Amino acid sequence: MKKLLGSFTKKQQLILIGMAVMTCVVIALLGSVMVSQMRRSASPSSAAVATATLSAVTPTPAPTFTPPPTWTPTPEVRVLIETPTFEQTRCPFDVPLGAEVDCGMVIVREDRGGDDPNDVIRLAVAVYHSTSADPRPDPVIFLQGGPGGGAVEGIVHAYDTFIAPILAERDLIVFDQRGTGLSQPLLDCPEYSRLVERQLRQGFFLGNEDPTRYTAALLNCRDQLTRRGANLAAYTSAASAADINDIVSVLGYEQINLYGASYGTRLAQTVMRDFPGIVRSAVLDSALPLEIHIYNEQAAKTDYVLNKLFDGCAAHPACNRAYPNLERTYYDLVKQLDAEPVSVWGVLASDGRTFNVDVNGVELTSAVFFAMYSTDLIPMAPQMIDDVRRGDYTWLRIFLAAPMNLDDGLSLGMMLSVNCHEEIFASTPAEITAANDAYPNTAAFGKSALLGSAEAHYALCEQWGAAPFDPREVEPVTSPIPSLILVGEYDPATPPMFGRQVAENLPNSFYFEFPGRGHTSSVGVRECPFEMALAFLADPWMEPDSACMWDMTGPDFFVD
Repeated sequence: MKKLLGSFTKKQQLILIGMAVMTCVVIALLGSVMVSQMRRSASPSSAAVATATLSAVTPTPAPTFTPPPTWTPTPEVRVLIETPTFEQTRCPFDVPLGAEVDCGMVIVREDRGGDDPNDVIRLAVAVYHSTSADPRPDPVIFLQGGPGGGAVEGIVHAYDTFIAPILAERDLIVFDQRGTGLSQPLLDCPEYSRLVERQLRQGFFLGNEDPTRYTAALLNCRDQLTRRGANLAAYTSAASAADINDIVSVLGYEQINLYGASYGTRLAQTVMRDFPGIVRSAVLDSALPLEIHIYNEQAAKTDYVLNKLFDGCAAHPACNRAYPNLERTYYDLVKQLDAEPVSVWGVLASDGRTFNVDVNGVELTSAVFFAMYSTDLIPMAPQMIDDVRRGDYTWLRIFLAAPMNLDDGLSLGMMLSVNCHEEIFASTPAEITAANDAYPNTAAFGKSALLGSAEAHYALCEQWGAAPFDPREVEPVTSPIPSLILVGEYDPATPPMFGRQVAENLPNSFYFEFPGRGHTSSVGVRECPFEMALAFLADPWMEPDSACMWDMTGPDFFVD
């Protein structure tokens, strides 16, 4: 790894290391594409100020637990259960110095519409206890992105920047959603991952590959999971929301504060809809409306973030001088790479694995799109584009690694079950194709989020065994629960228009857009967005002070 990093400049090495840390902390990937390897396939304003208060509750103290036994995962064991139960275990991570953490498994029904008491799953949970002498009774529960991202093992790396500041006032609950992380069963697809890794080492882009190979690998994964007893139709946002209600109940809390990141904001809104009584407040970082069909929006989102980049560079004097006509340069480069792809090797920051990719126009757009997740990479994008034009692929290597780093640790099976049920089945192949074709410059990348085509992707979902479409899952969530909506100006996955749409349906919400920021800017970095979230959690009926935003500007684009 050290030898590989030696080929990069010091600045590039720091960004690679930062990307690895970000990946370890939280995978806040929206899931607007199934996984990246399957591709190839203004100033802030308050939405409203609250005029009422939630009814007071008398919280039940968190229970005292007995000393934990050793952590012994048993994914195939199913035990008799009538009501949710908690089994404490040793924490599967190194507990930070001074932290008091209870870890274990909450056992719940897999099929929430079924009546078989033996049909259960186990949810990995970690409860970080407040360091306050007089903690608030309502904990924060963190809702991971994806869908498919685990949280229990990863978020401990953000103890100083995210967990400890929350613990100063209240407890924090972290859990792995059903089908993810350390929860049992885990709906991962190693067959598919091995196929992708082999192809990455050989150099490929799926546009030139036979997608039936990937479909076959996924259906093989389906067969393996179902043979182990998994009911793939039971993995939905509504089922996860019911899991959260059970976790809160079995741990002895009355109310919670939701903290959702990316897909976690969709899950948070589902909890607000289905179990409003347990929710004191909600922080929605990079908000996703339920009524948005993400596969239909891929080309539109890409068009937005590219235009934001071109306009940002044009408004930045040094960037505009160094890279004039960046938009024309970019689209000329896309055409050139489509005609003559270039082979580029790279290295993953997470573990030092190398890859080799034949880069065409779709691959270039993918590299830019996913790099915009990272606030640190946004200022480098104009130079990367100009470097590629001149035949220098050093920065491109780092940009190409961005989606692969984001995908590390995702449960593909859980992502498929959720997205088929709530996104693909919510539309039709013709509607998905037409929506992406409405943006000619980015349509090819938009449709690369699908496995070959909209028709092929829809057929895969029908064969996967996901739950049938439920119209309730595309209805806007309207709720009086006080909410804080945080968005990044350059967020490609959940752009500002998504956040504003969510705010319109939450009358007691506060909306803030952070200049120059990418995706999930409040998680893992103790800066302005997170400080505002802490202020909101202290008093969710009071608009948080936004003075820290006064010094925030657009990206300071790097000019070599």
